[in-house]
Amino acid sequence: MTTSFPPWVSTGAFALAFIAGWINIVGLLGFEQQAITHMTGTSSQLSHAIADASGQGVLRFALIMLAFVLGAAFSGAIIGKTSLKLGRRYSVALLMESLLLCIATLLLWRGSFIGVYCACAACGVQNALVTTYSGALIRTTHVSGMFTDLGIYLGHFARRLPVSVVRIRICVLVISGFILGGIIGALCFARLGNLAIAIPALLTGLAAIVYYVYETGQRRKPPISAPENSAQTGESAAFAAQAASDSFSQFEALVRWRRDVRHFQATAVPEALLERIFKLADLAPSVGLSQPWRVLRVQNPLLKNAVRANFEAANQQALLQQTGDSAQQYARLKLAGFDQAPVHLAVFCDVNPGQGRGLGRASMPQTLAYSSVCMIHTLMLAAHAEGLGVGWVSILEVDSLFRSLHVPEGWQFIGYLLIGYPVETSDVPELMRVGWQQRSDFAARWMQR
Repeated sequence: MTTSFPPWVSTGAFALAFIAGWINIVGLLGFEQQAITHMTGTSSQLSHAIADASGQGVLRFALIMLAFVLGAAFSGAIIGKTSLKLGRRYSVALLMESLLLCIATLLLWRGSFIGVYCACAACGVQNALVTTYSGALIRTTHVSGMFTDLGIYLGHFARRLPVSVVRIRICVLVISGFILGGIIGALCFARLGNLAIAIPALLTGLAAIVYYVYETGQRRKPPISAPENSAQTGESAAFAAQAASDSFSQFEALVRWRRDVRHFQATAVPEALLERIFKLADLAPSVGLSQPWRVLRVQNPLLKNAVRANFEAANQQALLQQTGDSAQQYARLKLAGFDQAPVHLAVFCDVNPGQGRGLGRASMPQTLAYSSVCMIHTLMLAAHAEGLGVGWVSILEVDSLFRSLHVPEGWQFIGYLLIGYPVETSDVPELMRVGWQQRSDFAARWMQR
């Protein structure tokens, strides 16, 4: 799930919202007062037509909705992936939107209502294109969701909860772009009538060309490397100041928003998605390429209950070690999500794996456990990239856990992981939000000798 965007995405969101506002106002003023950039009102119109037994109305509104869905399906098929990345075929989707709007202009000029269907399909293409790269954090063809998000963030601010400035900025950009597009579109409609939709068609085509040129230029850039003679040319300062790439921005957002999740939805996680995440985690670095992690997926309800009981007993013992206000705070903490999380993994480390032939661990055998922790961190990042959360449970009585899961000798317990879709996401750790612990200063941990 992406929650921080490189500048080209913010600019694109504003531009596409501007175009959508323009198209929608032309539809409202000229296409028999038909909103075409979103389907909420159209769904209500379809319901009304059904209630009135108006066959013509039912057919019209059903075709409008179908056109929107087909446009969205085209975007989904063309772009394919849900992760934001330069190189995705956004330019193809934008060109298709431009083509559909051009066809709509021609048909509407001739007085054919089929032009409305083409315009709706174009909006379906655009909305799916933007949702694909933003995970529905950005919606440019309708602003109800953006107003809702803005209201939520204001509510969070009123409760003094953390609020993402990035998300607020995106809301304001999309809303203002949509309104400004509507204003300019209304002025153009007064002069051009339905032909005013030709201008968004040209703007969308231009956007496709600009994106294609920009993306091609980025791909052709040589790999970043330090200047060979920077001392003489002074290029070292320019090299050090070079802006971070889009890929780094995405990785930074992934790291900042990766959280240790305790509140899960009960929604099942597709097996194909889990397999993809597990295989990616298995590529984690390990000492001597030993890959010492051993992962047990716990699916038996009886075993899950045994682990949960183990946690409750260990958690009660941990509570007794707290005193005063800390004990009260500890008792209120949500430290596990056993009942809601659909996926349970017990992670162990083989302390004497044959793989790796002992390389790198003769003087530091603990590097095997460190390698297993690297695998868990990789899994957490991979899961978050797919919209999943991972909770790492360490409050367990290890001997009892080994007996419950029939763990082989020679394995070391690393952690018990709970995986599922989170109830909410935040770039602030939960322990900070509830006042248990704040991050210390960066300089306190990074030193020189």
